[in-house]
Amino acid sequence: TVFSSSLPFYQITNQAYLELGVSFTELELKLTGPLGRFLLAQLHSYADSKTAWSSLRSGETWTLGDNAVPAVLLHKNPYHYTYEDAREVNADGSYGRVLHGVRKLRVYSHMDSRLILEDFFAKVSLHDRKTEDCKIISE
Repeated sequence: TVFSSSLPFYQITNQAYLELGVSFTELELKLTGPLGRFLLAQLHSYADSKTAWSSLRSGETWTLGDNAVPAVLLHKNPYHYTYEDAREVNADGSYGRVLHGVRKLRVYSHMDSRLILEDFFAKVSLHDRKTEDCKIISE
């Protein structure tokens, strides 16, 4: 399994993911260009489905947890993490015995939500601006 292999492994806790929450109102205000509107439409479409009600959505808020993975891989910021011994994963998804000496997992317990979310919004906005600039040049 992945946990018993020698590959480096980063684990992002549920608490860290939940720090990446935004309101639908914030998304409406910040995702105003073509790409932003497309992403927002996809999010609203999913939010209206029965499968959307989970720990990722609560009322008028949404957790954009997918941004956590590239953040820990691309940003060299000192996020809050500890190193813990790898463990077996049981068939039901719970942790089993500790695999002493196999390797340590880097376990993130906190994210810099301001940096991660504002970086996401800026990248979407920049993409839309560059796309618009290309349209003007080609006309």
